[in-house]
Amino acid sequence: MAPRIKIEKEMIISAAIECVRQEGAQSLTERNIAGRLGCSIQPIFRVFNNMETLKLEVIKRASDILSESMYRDSAGFSDTGLAYIRFAKEEKELFKLLYMSDFRNKLSFVNAIDNEDDKTAILQLAASVGLDYESAKQLYLEMWIYTHGIASMLATDAYQFSDAEIEALLTGAYTAFLNNKKYKGI
Repeated sequence: MAPRIKIEKEMIISAAIECVRQEGAQSLTERNIAGRLGCSIQPIFRVFNNMETLKLEVIKRASDILSESMYRDSAGFSDTGLAYIRFAKEEKELFKLLYMSDFRNKLSFVNAIDNEDDKTAILQLAASVGLDYESAKQLYLEMWIYTHGIASMLATDAYQFSDAEIEALLTGAYTAFLNNKKYKGI
């Protein structure tokens, strides 16, 4: 008789991520994960008390994958937006899990930009374009909303933009939002 393979937490989370990548958030069930692992559902519930706990771990892992992708592919504010869009394009199902599903993170963009990395980026943006902190924060938020819209369109196949079109759209929006702030004296 072949030795039993011990199903570990990392194996379960990895299998769950692959379920989402290949079949979407709706495939995040104990049976699908167990099937991918080649086991019954019992090992899953030996490691996780319930599916909600496992789903939270999957969301955390998807968020880590997004962060790794964004920080690997970006050097500044505009690169970060492009990396975010690239993630939505390349990891459609993980993007939808994070931002377009019932499992999504409940934080709003307004609350999400209050972390230290974003505060640093906002301070750098303010200094580079001559805006006060609050105006730069508003510009940053407007750009993230615009960027998220493009990313959502790509993740859902609502429209396909080329890389050149994406860069042109982001540049145009940034210029318009910035000029609006400077024109209004905000």
